[in-house]
Amino acid sequence: MKRKLSQQTSLQQQTHTGISLAELSERYLQTKTEAGYPEKTIKGYPDSHQLMLEILGNWVVDSLTHQDDRKLVETIKKLPANRSKCHPKLTLQQLLLLEDAKLLSYKTILKHVERISSLINSVINQGYTNQNVFRGKLEPIRSQQIIEKHFTSDEMNLILGERLKKESLEQDKPERCWITLLSAYSGAKLNEICQLNVDDISKTDGIWPTNSNGDSVDKSTNTKSGNRVIPLHPKLLSLGFLNYLHQIKIKKNYFHN
Repeated sequence: MKRKLSQQTSLQQQTHTGISLAELSERYLQTKTEAGYPEKTIKGYPDSHQLMLEILGNWVVDSLTHQDDRKLVETIKKLPANRSKCHPKLTLQQLLLLEDAKLLSYKTILKHVERISSLINSVINQGYTNQNVFRGKLEPIRSQQIIEKHFTSDEMNLILGERLKKESLEQDKPERCWITLLSAYSGAKLNEICQLNVDDISKTDGIWPTNSNGDSVDKSTNTKSGNRVIPLHPKLLSLGFLNYLHQIKIKKNYFHN
């Protein structure tokens, strides 16, 4: 019976002409490289292609059937994760016999199938085949709905209320209060607030802006957009921030502690 199946397989391969999967993979990767695709983008493709060849064999592209695709997907689902690192010397059949091994995640399985499907798509327009049997065999991962959580008024009062000011003054560290308030009412990062110098806040056309910049060796911004001018929020003015500025004007840095 095995001999008969082997003969049928050989005859099936002979009745198809065209490009083999191994040759197609080589051309595909070469084309991606020549087109300037980043190395990171095409890094995983050789592994997916090799996995396809191990499971299906080096068939001619137009001989592939939906049965081949189902075989590919079902086999990948049974493979252990990190097989090249954890089991580098095991064959495909040996990998499938492993017990209690952590299997590939659905996301990884989907990536393998999508890469193989992309490979077949590349030859449809070239006339080597007229169908992609690997398309649509797995459901895409549904994106999770992100629910934004906002602070309630009570939570904001707990963080920015009288307790913050009281504890800062009791410890003789008023800068802790003002750094927190400035960050909350400006959207600036804490390190941006902490590196403000006395020259970075001054009245201009009736407005008090903070000038976040990296114009000295003791200051820095991550990007060009980090250099920006942010007007002081009216709430900060009503809380007495200008009085604090006047008290520490003799210091080079507003938050020297």
